[in-house]
Amino acid sequence: MRRVVVIPSLKPDGRLVSYALALRERGFDQVVVVDDGSGAAYAPIFEAAARISGVTLLRHEVNRGKGAALKTAFAHLKENLKEPAVIATADSDGQHAKEDVWNVAERLEERLPGRVLALGTRDFSKDNVPFKSRAGNRITSVCFFLACRARLSDTQTGLRAFPSELLDEMLSIEGDRYEYEMRMLAYAARNRIGFLTCPIETVYENNNEGSHFNPWRDSVRIYRALFGPVLKYALASLMGTLVDFLAFYLLSALLFRDESLQGIAAATVLARLASAVANYLLNRHFVFRSQARGSALRYALLALLTILASALAVYLGMRLLRWGLGPGLNAETAKTIIKAVADVLLFVANYHFCRKWVFPEGKG
Repeated sequence: MRRVVVIPSLKPDGRLVSYALALRERGFDQVVVVDDGSGAAYAPIFEAAARISGVTLLRHEVNRGKGAALKTAFAHLKENLKEPAVIATADSDGQHAKEDVWNVAERLEERLPGRVLALGTRDFSKDNVPFKSRAGNRITSVCFFLACRARLSDTQTGLRAFPSELLDEMLSIEGDRYEYEMRMLAYAARNRIGFLTCPIETVYENNNEGSHFNPWRDSVRIYRALFGPVLKYALASLMGTLVDFLAFYLLSALLFRDESLQGIAAATVLARLASAVANYLLNRHFVFRSQARGSALRYALLALLTILASALAVYLGMRLLRWGLGPGLNAETAKTIIKAVADVLLFVANYHFCRKWVFPEGKG
């Protein structure tokens, strides 16, 4: 298979030229360099790289972000590749040794055919790793596991490789800046793309000062990419609750104005049905953006199972606590606390069930 390297670059130094040449000499068939709006002062560096045989230069007139640069290269490859290829991505700041880029591409090719994303993973326990890099990666690794239920030791690596058959999917992933790389991992975890981790050398020159990563602004983008769907899911649940209360109020004021049990029960049931429909529509079109058939039936079944699970959790919890209720904790308080804990856990579980089962193949 052909092997291609994509290098997004912003205001590089002269090492970009020698790096592109080294990758070509190592055996890569093509190197695609993307100038992400570096400006006229850096044009000679990019022009020198473009003069190397097998190097393709693409340009953004203004800075659009690393994700946009990667997608510009992916779109170019989609239009111009005439045969299957392994596509690797590497940073231009000297962090990725040419042998590591080659090995990651080689390891991926050995696993083909298949839907696989290879990741060059660093050892963050080494002494030369800056504290902010070590701490940031550990935090995002934990958050990635919580959001996507997949364990990765290095979620911030820019050295990756995937088969060209995934180009359309990589182009469909949202994000233009550093959050795009996190969305790529989340997309892979949620869409049956396997991870292949490959240990690589950990290189940080000048304490990683060449990086254009903004610790605050870009971190917000990354965590929003990870937890955005969860927050949307929580917002949909809140909106469903508001619909429930509003519908109950309107039904009680307009249709069931008496205070009979039948009227109250009817208003409660109809309001709950209205909120369930609203919550379903919000989850389908706003949170998960899924067109999967049969989702309404699966959603109704999940809602029923959630009610039963909540009741069972309270029942079992009270059975376990029956000998432990002290004078400051009566049965009613204990049941309320158990229900609150159970419902929070069920909320998290329901999000994953909705994503994987109720609304499969969605984009949320």
